[in-house]
Amino acid sequence: MKKIILRDVTMENLLDVIRLKSEDKEFTLFEKWVASNVFSLAQAKVQPDWVTKAIYDGTQLIGFTMFGLENERNRFELCRIMIDYKYQGKGYGTAAVKEIISEMIHTLPYCDEIYLSVIPTNQAAIHVYTKAGFTKTGEIIKGFVDEDVYCFKV
Repeated sequence: MKKIILRDVTMENLLDVIRLKSEDKEFTLFEKWVASNVFSLAQAKVQPDWVTKAIYDGTQLIGFTMFGLENERNRFELCRIMIDYKYQGKGYGTAAVKEIISEMIHTLPYCDEIYLSVIPTNQAAIHVYTKAGFTKTGEIIKGFVDEDVYCFKV
């Protein structure tokens, strides 16, 4: 049984969090589906409305997330979630998303909707998000790669 725990990124786990990767490939700043954790940590430093957390199964570090108030659209977003490639396909993604939703609801004032965006070809992520209760809004975020927007209503 999975015991998902969100913990702060600290000096004690920083390097381990940075070493997590979503694919068994050489480290890059931007992975196929998600920005690297080092990029996300740097972004959160200069955009302090983002919260970063290490994702654990008990005492085992398995992933990373970043969430908070997205100022441009004035809404709460689950901006990043990544499960290390060694732990993918084992139910950790859905369990982690549910724990992140709970954390956001309990720590972010007035959080009654949570948004996220996903590359439409990332079917594994879409499966996890819809299984956790997110629904497609029809909104598309235009960017380097267009992303579909999903929403979880509390």
